[in-house]
Amino acid sequence: MFSKSEIKALNSALSDVNVYEAAIDFFHLKGRQTHPIGTFDHAGRFYLGSKYSCCRVRTPSRAHPYSQMVHGRSAEHVARSYGVADMVPEIKTFARLCEGQPELENDRNQIEVLLLADQAFKLANKQVKRLGGESSASTQGGAS
Repeated sequence: MFSKSEIKALNSALSDVNVYEAAIDFFHLKGRQTHPIGTFDHAGRFYLGSKYSCCRVRTPSRAHPYSQMVHGRSAEHVARSYGVADMVPEIKTFARLCEGQPELENDRNQIEVLLLADQAFKLANKQVKRLGGESSASTQGGAS
């Protein structure tokens, strides 16, 4: 479920091409459909190809050869690489939205419909809870 603020933020954020591309890239990296850009040394340690201010992770070692690869898959790193570091929450929200629905990644209209449907579902649940709470309170009051 997404909050109204998440829905509004995601709708406006996805209008920016860089945010949309970063979100798609993060979704693919998270699902291991693509891999961070970098190199392996002779001992099998992975080193990121480009580093940013967010890249404060341990240097790869034999004990932890993929420390930089794991960071390279993070939303923070992807957002920085696209120059949209302030949009990390929206990028994460997009990935959560697309999980189990990879066809959404190429269709902004479907994303908007899904976000609106999610918002409608939340409102319906609130109504049901409110009505359920009122009827159970009146039932309890009448039984006394």
